[in-house]
Amino acid sequence: MANPWDVLPFDPKRDADAETVYRAVGHALSGWELIVENALAAVYARIVGEDRYRPYPATAAYGTIASSAPA
Repeated sequence: MANPWDVLPFDPKRDADAETVYRAVGHALSGWELIVENALAAVYARIVGEDRYRPYPATAAYGTIASSAPA
């Protein structure tokens, strides 16, 4: 078995246009963002002491918290 840290060989059948790569990366990042945001909402709900049988109020409040606006 090859070392998983080895550099992969060059693939001559790569995508001809950058748009395909940008879309694939965008889909991957959007999926990752959804997972992370849901996990952070669950952590927030646990911190504020939300009942595990009624998890919606704190999770909904997490989505309404505004980040600091640029000056």
